[in-house]
Amino acid sequence: MLPVLNYCKPTSWSVPAASHSASAAKNIYRFWSNQQVEAGAIRSSHRDEVVKPARAAEVVLAIQDTTDLNASQMAGSDDDRGG
Repeated sequence: MLPVLNYCKPTSWSVPAASHSASAAKNIYRFWSNQQVEAGAIRSSHRDEVVKPARAAEVVLAIQDTTDLNASQMAGSDDDRGG
């Protein structure tokens, strides 16, 4: 699963750039093309694990930040992988 998690980076990166190796990139493509993998099942599993501790808490703060900042063009940016 690590190669898929590695791709959770800026969307301007290509799969090979985000995966750091040819075999990891191949695994990502295999995962995406697997007919047994359902996005809804992944989301619901994640949601269920997030909700468990929230249900046990007396107070839950749901904070949302809609700020969007793209600093990739600024000097010193470490986003040098390109797309």
